[in-house]
Amino acid sequence: MAKQKSTAIASWDQRLADLAKQSMKTMAGIGGGGNFLSIRGGILTYQGATVPGNKMRAIIIDAVLENQYYSTPFDPENPSPPDCYAFGREKNEMAPNPEHVENIQHPTCTGCPQAQFGSADRGKGKACHACQRIALVSENDLDNILTAEEAYMKLPFFSTLEYAAYTRQLADTFHKPPLAFITEISVVPDPKSQFRVKFTLGEEIKADAGTYDGLWKKYEQVSKTIMFPYPKREEAPAKNKRNGRQQAAPPARAAARRSKF
Repeated sequence: MAKQKSTAIASWDQRLADLAKQSMKTMAGIGGGGNFLSIRGGILTYQGATVPGNKMRAIIIDAVLENQYYSTPFDPENPSPPDCYAFGREKNEMAPNPEHVENIQHPTCTGCPQAQFGSADRGKGKACHACQRIALVSENDLDNILTAEEAYMKLPFFSTLEYAAYTRQLADTFHKPPLAFITEISVVPDPKSQFRVKFTLGEEIKADAGTYDGLWKKYEQVSKTIMFPYPKREEAPAKNKRNGRQQAAPPARAAARRSKF
């Protein structure tokens, strides 16, 4: 029996090592439906509720690269989906999906004029911004991982560098991806980019083959859906007729999620 258990764990170690390599390959590219955590203004919130201490402990299930282009400046009072965007796991294979994107700028991200330095309205930067979407669940949901609700976070460019370094640390040291660890995610001030999302190793998930099986199945679920598209402009949330702003989540719903992370 001990030999069978040892063999099962060894098998999971290999599968996790392979996933770590894939995570590293994705990170090499770094230089809406869904429940999104907000980091607007450097304040971490979820469904309208502030996350205590501006940090949380979670299991990062999956992550993908994202490119997004806006033809007009971002308006925090009237947020809208990008004019053009693309998701992918490898930088050179990214392209906007014509079924979802309304204003495609180029058939592929490679070669797109909006992805060239100097294309931004101001400065020498790019009009199309590289960011990242990550999917995570609360550490409190580890025992019920398959039914756990996923939350998503969009990382701005400098925070993607933090996540790339963290992924590299786990792969080099443990040969495992973030999926196999409890991660502390915090939002901290930064003089260069106003704020950054930081990733700190909490602890490795010490589990048997059954727990790893649940984590792997959760990853398989999320990996198929993490690239869900943004709502089209005509499908944007209804606005409050009185002030023209998008309505926030109802207080009761926000309060219900207050202890999630």
